[in-house]
Amino acid sequence: MSGPQALRAARLKAALPYLLIALVLLPGFLWLGTLPAQRVGDGSEYYALFYAWSAGHRPWLTPEAQAAYQQLLDGGRIAGLVSYDWFHAAFPALQLGATADLNHFWFYSLLAALCQQLAGVFHITLGAHASFLMLHWLLLSATAMLAQRLYGWRGVAVIAAMTLASPLLWFVNKAHTELFTVCLLLSGMMLLNARRHVAAALLFALASTQNPSFALIAAIPLGYRVLLAYRERYTLAEAAMLVATVLAVLIHPAYYFLRYGVVTPQLLAGGAKLGRELSSFYIWLIDPDLGLLTNWPLGLAALLLAAGLWLFRRPLRWPDWTAALFATLYLLINFYAHSSTTTINSGGTPGLARYALWYLPLGFALMYRLARSYQWRSPAGYVLLPALLAVSVATIWRYDPRGPESYVTPSTLSYLVQSKLSRLYNPPPQVFMERYSGIGEEQAVNVVVGPDCRKLLLVPVVPKRGIATPVKCLFDPHKLEAF
Repeated sequence: MSGPQALRAARLKAALPYLLIALVLLPGFLWLGTLPAQRVGDGSEYYALFYAWSAGHRPWLTPEAQAAYQQLLDGGRIAGLVSYDWFHAAFPALQLGATADLNHFWFYSLLAALCQQLAGVFHITLGAHASFLMLHWLLLSATAMLAQRLYGWRGVAVIAAMTLASPLLWFVNKAHTELFTVCLLLSGMMLLNARRHVAAALLFALASTQNPSFALIAAIPLGYRVLLAYRERYTLAEAAMLVATVLAVLIHPAYYFLRYGVVTPQLLAGGAKLGRELSSFYIWLIDPDLGLLTNWPLGLAALLLAAGLWLFRRPLRWPDWTAALFATLYLLINFYAHSSTTTINSGGTPGLARYALWYLPLGFALMYRLARSYQWRSPAGYVLLPALLAVSVATIWRYDPRGPESYVTPSTLSYLVQSKLSRLYNPPPQVFMERYSGIGEEQAVNVVVGPDCRKLLLVPVVPKRGIATPVKCLFDPHKLEAF
């Protein structure tokens, strides 16, 4: 074999793992494309912003974008879309003449529009929903490819467990930013664990385009690069990534400041009040309805296994102080950011809070170290592996992408606690009202009785007075209303 032929063969061999990853994921997304499309949560905004780019060729909504969105709405191909007039009523402060913005940024939708253009190069015509599916396929493929590049097939297995055997699975066919955010964060965590600080900062900065609080998190690995490796010269690639990081961090606040004089639209149009719910920061991790650990059995099992190894002093490589500091700051920043939302029990979810998924990538280093260091070829390992596999299969079944939204009924664990041990845990009032009244975000009742007939929630001001009580409690609704 000649030199050029040997070089081509070597390159093909090196590329095969990445091609395999993309090809393995492709049939799943082709199947997802055959399922009925449904709008969940803020999905209507992302579809509208998709047309802002693909039809209006602007980052804001134009009459051309409005006409394209209206055509999508009239076609009935995506269930649950809100009307364009709804946007005007919901975000009147974001109107500028014949143009308008929405409460969420346009970068995620821009990427979907670029996927549509990329498919067009190969003479493939994609609609709005299919373009988001293509974007999700590329995001998941790229995340798994990075894992293979940095950590081999064991890293790919960990990423598969954290995405396909987790609540994130439900979002793979939804036009919502959860998969975009988690994939960028997972990739950033992998790079951070490999001490590629500038590249990690860039990915965190890209996540900040949709959620500005990640700009603060992006500053942490940048600080590590500046302070801990100050003797090392910056490469050309690092310099380019530094510039891209700064631009990615600034694009969201700069856009809205130039358009409306605020750094993020939710401070103008509503939806956020800084630090409002800081006292209940723990709900994103352990609340039976909203929390990540209580709704992701595999993640909880990994945490308990790590705690057990620590207690019994089994050998396990633990992260150094830089990783511990990053995890601490990551938690504090996200706790504050999430405490600022005014709707902690929001829609567009299979049960747990969407914000809870932001904490999932933090477990990559732990799960990878367990996969690498734990003695799986041992009596305990032979018992543990099938148990973890069963938990993973159950999670996939629970978060089937075909499943409906679920934010107006309690989780199984939550109902068990409130039925048998209601003194053990008091959920936030908003969560208790919306889950145990069965009404959701309307908040149309001011008396809610728990399933144990002992816990009572009184809400003084609601749009319409009403009572929600289990039939088995046999309470007199007139006396409850008088009370």
